[in-house]
Amino acid sequence: MTRCPANAFIELDHQLNITYLDFAAAHLLRLSPQDGGGRSLASVLPQPVAGQLLPSLEEARDDPHRRVLLLQWSQEAVYEATICPAPERISLFLRLLDCAVPNDPATLLSAEHEQRLLAETLSEVTLALASKISLQEVLDEILRQLQRLVPYRTAHIMLLEGDTLRIASWRGYREQGGEELIAQLTQKLADFPLDAGVVRERRPRVIPDTHQEPDWVIQPETAWVRSHIVAPITHNERVLGLIRLDSPTPGTFSSRDLARLLPLANAAAIALENARLYEQATQELAERQRAEAALRDSLTQLSVAYQQAKIYAQELKKEVAERKEIEQTLRRRNRDLTLLNRVIAASASAQTPEELLGVVVRELSAAIPAANVLALLARADRRGITAVSADAVRPDVPLAEHLLPGENEPVLVPNIQAGTPAQTLVQALFGQEQGSLLVLPLPVEDKPAGYLLLHTPALSLAGDEVELARQIAHQVAGALSRIRLLQTRLRLTTAIEQTAEIVAILDSAGRIEYVNPAFERVTGYSLAEAAGHKPADLLQSQPYPTTEPAANIEEIIRGGQVWHGRLKNRRKDGKQYIEETTISPVWDRQGKIVNYVIAARDVTEALLLEAQYRQAQKMEAIGLLAGGIAHDFNNLLTAINGFAELLQQEIPTHETGLHGLVNSILATVNRASSLVRQLLTFSRKQEAEPRLVSLNRLVLDMTGMLRRIIGEHIQMDVHLSDALWPVQVDPHQLEHAIVNLVVNAHDAMPDGGKLTLRTENRTVSPPEAERLGLKPGDYVTLSVEDTGIGMDDQTAARIFEPFFTTKAPEKGTGLGLSTVFGIVRQNGGSIQVESRLGQGSRFTIYLPRLELQEPLPAEASTPARPVKAEALPGGSETILLAEDDAAVRALAGRVLSRQGYRVLAASNGDEALEIARKNPGPIHLLLTDTVMPRLSGESLAHQLRTLYPQVRILFTSGYTEKHLHLRDMLAEGETGFLPKPFTASELLLAVREILDR
Repeated sequence: MTRCPANAFIELDHQLNITYLDFAAAHLLRLSPQDGGGRSLASVLPQPVAGQLLPSLEEARDDPHRRVLLLQWSQEAVYEATICPAPERISLFLRLLDCAVPNDPATLLSAEHEQRLLAETLSEVTLALASKISLQEVLDEILRQLQRLVPYRTAHIMLLEGDTLRIASWRGYREQGGEELIAQLTQKLADFPLDAGVVRERRPRVIPDTHQEPDWVIQPETAWVRSHIVAPITHNERVLGLIRLDSPTPGTFSSRDLARLLPLANAAAIALENARLYEQATQELAERQRAEAALRDSLTQLSVAYQQAKIYAQELKKEVAERKEIEQTLRRRNRDLTLLNRVIAASASAQTPEELLGVVVRELSAAIPAANVLALLARADRRGITAVSADAVRPDVPLAEHLLPGENEPVLVPNIQAGTPAQTLVQALFGQEQGSLLVLPLPVEDKPAGYLLLHTPALSLAGDEVELARQIAHQVAGALSRIRLLQTRLRLTTAIEQTAEIVAILDSAGRIEYVNPAFERVTGYSLAEAAGHKPADLLQSQPYPTTEPAANIEEIIRGGQVWHGRLKNRRKDGKQYIEETTISPVWDRQGKIVNYVIAARDVTEALLLEAQYRQAQKMEAIGLLAGGIAHDFNNLLTAINGFAELLQQEIPTHETGLHGLVNSILATVNRASSLVRQLLTFSRKQEAEPRLVSLNRLVLDMTGMLRRIIGEHIQMDVHLSDALWPVQVDPHQLEHAIVNLVVNAHDAMPDGGKLTLRTENRTVSPPEAERLGLKPGDYVTLSVEDTGIGMDDQTAARIFEPFFTTKAPEKGTGLGLSTVFGIVRQNGGSIQVESRLGQGSRFTIYLPRLELQEPLPAEASTPARPVKAEALPGGSETILLAEDDAAVRALAGRVLSRQGYRVLAASNGDEALEIARKNPGPIHLLLTDTVMPRLSGESLAHQLRTLYPQVRILFTSGYTEKHLHLRDMLAEGETGFLPKPFTASELLLAVREILDR
């Protein structure tokens, strides 16, 4: 019968050509190890096997995931094939599942030896190791396979003999020129503190930089070594030797490399222990062979040595039984080591505790078939338990936690008794009440994070099974701690990476070690650019005006206090921004500051909006003040204007001197009225009322006020075009726009200059109209030109945006020019800006021409000569007059009475209602101010109409706007509005007009 190799290893390149195969694989393929290299695997595989295996190998070239499949190699043999792709190679491991085993003892020992050698090098982390014949070959193979996982320059294995380390295997020293030295290497532990500590503590060490490690001993032969890993080779808590890896580059090795090394250290321990057992078995076998030779000699003297042969046969039977026991021990150890390696691999790759515990439960269930295995995982909030079985995860187990041990010590119940907590536990978890129970806590940070439970319904757990479960639990506890730490770190990292606030971590010297993406979004610097710099140097930080100096900040944080304040920083592109910053120290367990954490946010826009809001509040306050002043002024001007007109009507015609004085009073009132109207421009109290306007006249009327705005250090020239076309615009809005442009020009000439206002008639061609956003046709233009600092193209392109300003935050709201833009557009026009840095700016307003027969004159208007009383309309109707200003009330009453009207005067709305209720006859007209104390004019009108439904209403107001709530009433035919200030003639005409509707 053909012997089937128990396991085999083949290494392929990505063209599926053989690059390496071990002795077992060569035997299986009927090749020699030397003949296999470079040959195509397809050419040497049996045809049925090729059809099963080659498609999976083809897929592995594009999909780097591990695959496992079954191969019917022959009628006698079934193999489990494990395909492990890597960037430069594909590893194929064949494990015998079923084969007809020959009865020849020598063949059986050879197969068992081949299986034991494979088990010694088996590791899920290293994927597979090939079987070798001798210990030296196994150790050499471990170092060769290790270089596929860890990029070392040299590596060697030292065996511990008492207090001395002796070289056993090495790799990479031929290239270093030190092979003769390493071949003779022996070292005393006392001379090497680092190795002595590893042996004493049985813990591996990673040395990122040997020149920074105080326990590292620098020798001339090893001076080139800068990065180092050393791991103990242990078995049953005993250190057998060390694996060392060296690199000339600092920082080459990490904890991840250590995790890859440890399974091979375990494999080395198995190799050493099995070598010892093999040597022992070889000696025993040699002794047995000598005994057999003696037996053959004694058989020739059968008559004399019969009794001796019988005794020898008994001894031989005992020896065979012992050998079988050794073989069973080896198989059990191989099983245990395979299980441990799988658990170690799962520990290194699992991302969640449930994933890890699922692997552990499945592997233990397979290794101990008679046991029920279950893992319990305590939730992070300690308020529930998750059960993990071989095939399911139950999130919440209704189980009282007091049934589980609270300490970290294992609990073994060999025989479960009725009425005990153990019986309640197995009944709840396994649905049984008898047997034995093993509870193994899984401690994390000295508290049980979960439990591993093994229950056997009938038989008690064997001692080796309990020990195996203990080792598994110890490995799982460490892995749970690692997973919990990784999950916590991932949550913290995710939160910091995704937060909108700036987060930076500094070292103890204040240099940047980490910044989150928000830092790069705000500052423009990436982590690579910022690392190693101090934030204050990188961002050119300056204390905000309300913040203490930088020296004080550094003193505060180095003193261990938290600092909070604002800093003015500079981005990578040179733009400045304001940052709200908190700097907090971070201490280690010894109370030493090891880091600083910066949490900050960009508050530039918030501060700008805050300043704009304050400015808007000031403007609103100015507007309210201007509106109130204008209301009172209009009342005074109404009285002055009216009484002056009455006076002029009483003066005889030949008194020309007196008429001149009265005309001066009326002209002054007219100028005062214009001043009030301009004051209301700032208060924005007027409603849009487009009307026929001469732009020349409007500019002339504003000249005096504009000169006061710009000051004496700026020269103002006004150039008005003759025969200027009329326009239809709201004059008050246009005045507002002109004032804003003049104020803007004033701010652009802080050291003085020249301001020019110019009007012109222009015909806009279609190409120009398209550029200006207008229709082709005739337009009147008004340009405001200064000789100030000017603007660049980028600033000019944004000058009309709301809240965009080139002034300091305390000096501008960014609303002035956007308001001008809105006014011009609302009146059907367009505004254009031309500017160059250092050469001033020119703003040009285009307003559409209003078609009239004759152009309006450019001269300012003069007060019209008052009309004689007998030429004004009058009547006999009853008028209810409600006016809170005494002078206006006296004027209106006198004017109306002179023209024949019956006047009922009241100083407020309540008094007017009282007079109306007592009046026996009809009331034809209510003449009322809109704003009065106690009762407004609107309310008075509504209540009066309940008494006199047919009464006509004429509202007056010291404000120039029509209140929005009066619009519905003014739309009626029996309601009118007369703005203040008004003349006597205007009052009489308005009264007669509303009464005659």
